[in-house]
Amino acid sequence: MFTQEVLNGFQMATRTAACELPANHQGCRAFVGVYPPLPEKGVSQWRVRRFEIPKELVDQYFSEEQLIDSQLIQLETLEQVEELLASWNLDSAVLQAPWKSDYPL
Repeated sequence: MFTQEVLNGFQMATRTAACELPANHQGCRAFVGVYPPLPEKGVSQWRVRRFEIPKELVDQYFSEEQLIDSQLIQLETLEQVEELLASWNLDSAVLQAPWKSDYPL
């Protein structure tokens, strides 16, 4: 389950939550980001982004094409987000503010 701090960030600041996870490709870092709905911008779904990126690009500008195994999944509810993360063996409690994990997006 998401921490209360992350839930507050979703609800009050529409802030992304993210974490780093083990990469499947040598020389890469892997990340997951969860983006809450933004009704004021017409975005009604939760978005979950999972990708890998070469280590040397994390602190640089990069293009979508440089991401490896990039997935963007749109879901209707927070419960569906938690189910998706669990299917990846990822505990939602490890997600936090993006800057705490060097989330590059």
